[in-house]
Amino acid sequence: MIINLQLTDLQSEYAVPNLLKTMTNWFMLTDEDFSIKQVNAAFLKSMGGTAKLWQDVPITEVLSPEHWNRYKPVIKRLAINTTESYETRVQTTRDLAYLLFVVTPLYKRLWVGGRRNRAGYVFVGTDLTQYKASQERMQAYANDLEVSNEALERFAYIASHDLKEPIRNIGNFAQLLRRHLAKGSEAELSEYLGFIEDSVDGMNQLVEAVMAISRLGQEALDLQEVDVQAMLQDVQERLEKRIAETDARLIYKGLPTVTADLQLLRQLFQNLIDNALKYNQSSDPVVEISAEYVEQTRSFRFRIIDNGIGIEPNYREQIFEMFKRLHSRSSYPGTGIGLAICRRIVELHGGQIWVEDRKEQTGSVFVVELPDNS
Repeated sequence: MIINLQLTDLQSEYAVPNLLKTMTNWFMLTDEDFSIKQVNAAFLKSMGGTAKLWQDVPITEVLSPEHWNRYKPVIKRLAINTTESYETRVQTTRDLAYLLFVVTPLYKRLWVGGRRNRAGYVFVGTDLTQYKASQERMQAYANDLEVSNEALERFAYIASHDLKEPIRNIGNFAQLLRRHLAKGSEAELSEYLGFIEDSVDGMNQLVEAVMAISRLGQEALDLQEVDVQAMLQDVQERLEKRIAETDARLIYKGLPTVTADLQLLRQLFQNLIDNALKYNQSSDPVVEISAEYVEQTRSFRFRIIDNGIGIEPNYREQIFEMFKRLHSRSSYPGTGIGLAICRRIVELHGGQIWVEDRKEQTGSVFVVELPDNS
């Protein structure tokens, strides 16, 4: 770090050139009006040009004006043998860099009027870009950990409630079986066995659902070009039985090709369409899938529109939470994890999913926005 430098020191015939060549930090020497007089090789490596080209260039051509205007008054008040440090953004020839500058005022040796006149300033900058990137990664890891902890807390609740419910049912009906064995009522015994089997099946479904969402994100995405139009034809075949049972219509055309994990994208749309058909009491169920390209965010925005029972605005965020159910299992069977899986898949692709109003019509509009990674 350079401190307590005087103008005569910087004019040394050999010391300064050798110092500037070997320094890995940025070096800028300015006059008292903050016009650049000298820079070093580390500076030129990032900013380009030549030392001669940068002579007499205002320092505002290098430093962020927003930060500089805030720190300039502080730097101008620096006394002899004092320093000031501040962090700022600098647009280099490659990208936006973050630097920590230590600024030292320079004074002439000659005393005028009982004080030494200021000759200029030395700026020594340390590149913090990699450190900042590491900080951002650490913050991202912390955010992911927080989300995981929240999911674990919800799972703990489910484990103590939803998973215990079928176990309680099994215990209750096992006791009833013991009581009625002596009576030999085959009809009642068969009914109780049916209840036990249903409870075991329900518990297996919950365990499988937990395993499914826990596996998401453990492996890297298998990104490839996916023809969404062709993929939806495959989804339609997989849902053929439910479509036939509800006499539903799926409408989609002119859908784009996106870069995504085919298996996960297929599961995303299958879950959304399956939900649209399940929560639909219309005599003519319709699910329409459309897409548009959003230039502002460079993303594909898909809309899955149905004419089902709809979702109240205050529940539109809650439905994406794991095991959150708005209806009883007797009304709409399922594990309550389908939309949680949808959100996780979208987030793994760097996108977003939400529910919009369908204005005056009944039903729901699920919006999926996926970044254009082509």
